[in-house]
Amino acid sequence: MRKMVGILGVLFLSGSLSALVSAQDYSELGYYQDYSGDLSTLFRGRQATKYQFPFNGHCYWSAPEFLDGDIMYHGKIYRGVSLNLDANLQTPLVKVNSGIVTVAIPPSEVDWMTIDEHRFENLRLAGHTEASEGFYELLYDGGSFRLYKRVDKKIDSSAESVNGTEIGYTDLFYKGTVHTFFRYVPSYFLTEGDSQLQPVRSKSSLLRHFPDKKKAAVQYLRSLNTATFRITKEQSYIEIAKFVSR
Repeated sequence: MRKMVGILGVLFLSGSLSALVSAQDYSELGYYQDYSGDLSTLFRGRQATKYQFPFNGHCYWSAPEFLDGDIMYHGKIYRGVSLNLDANLQTPLVKVNSGIVTVAIPPSEVDWMTIDEHRFENLRLAGHTEASEGFYELLYDGGSFRLYKRVDKKIDSSAESVNGTEIGYTDLFYKGTVHTFFRYVPSYFLTEGDSQLQPVRSKSSLLRHFPDKKKAAVQYLRSLNTATFRITKEQSYIEIAKFVSR
């Protein structure tokens, strides 16, 4: 009884959890904060938000599966952590103790993280005050410039079936009777030296930053597309970035 009171006291002082989290989650989170050893600093966040309404799709950056990666939190790097990104709340998620508990790390305290081979940077902490709060995936580092992608999963609704291209991805378990879903909203950006984050809305808007190589880059892109194969918009951005940095 004394141990349970202590756990609840720590949780109360560390900030209230989401109203969507059950009472059982309080004791689980407190227990694993106490027994997580060197990683305990990471687990001082709150219990990850549990969306308690019916929905299609998912809130994650790419897929619901958690993958190994590294995270820089409060100036310290934690390696080999099971990570994902809630792209609706722009919150890093850490699975602990074989997935029994998922902890949400405050995004304002995370400089960067890697999920599998993907690197995500908090550009606001890097000095880009014009950037929205959250994380930007580094698609290509050209030395004098960097190409980024940001993924937001926005809660939306429709009485029509919107699975697939309408929501930006396919939910294999899509339920036609459920109207709420997470819409995939990607956006792309460029930074050049210390300049502000520049939105990239098309191939033309990206090529405007490299006028000396624009014509050659356009010809190169044409060579990549054939009658039976066309590269995606994102792939074209990456190919342009690679080409102009040669």
